[in-house]
Amino acid sequence: MCNLASPASIGRAKGETLIIVGLIFGLAALAVSAWFRAGKSPRARAWARGKGMFDAHFALLLFPGLGVAVLGLSLVGILQMVHGPIGTIGSVLALLLTLAGAACGVWGLFSFRIPPSLYPEWARDDN
Repeated sequence: MCNLASPASIGRAKGETLIIVGLIFGLAALAVSAWFRAGKSPRARAWARGKGMFDAHFALLLFPGLGVAVLGLSLVGILQMVHGPIGTIGSVLALLLTLAGAACGVWGLFSFRIPPSLYPEWARDDN
């Protein structure tokens, strides 16, 4: 007798892998965004005067927005496994987190004006 995995278990394994990859990417994107914002090193501060892809829109809005959106989607996937009102409420909150991250990403992608309050204190003098 052959011991093969059923198609349902293969799909579930792929979904769980996608959730884990999303969590790792979301947390990594937020960690890099925090490093950009802290600006402790010259490389971390380079985005403040950057032109092109690595400018303030990327560092302050697009990258953190993508991180929050992917993290929110991963949380929705995790919370779908929780039954009852806690799972439903958690999924709705994670979906709102995803929408907020997507809005932030779109704002950064289209290079709308960034309010001065979003800049870190050390970068406000430069802008």
